[in-house]
Amino acid sequence: MRIYEALGLKKRAFISLVGAGGKSTLFKRLAEELILKDKRMILTTTTKMYTWQ
Repeated sequence: MRIYEALGLKKRAFISLVGAGGKSTLFKRLAEELILKDKRMILTTTTKMYTWQ
């Protein structure tokens, strides 16, 4: 099962990631999955996120 499927994302969704670990990985993986599905999105952070993350 893909992340977007597990989250039950519909046409429009707002997602907030909080917690102690794995946010950057989840953020990147979800973006990759949505790109492969040719979906449009806006991604932003409130902290620094480097290209290697």
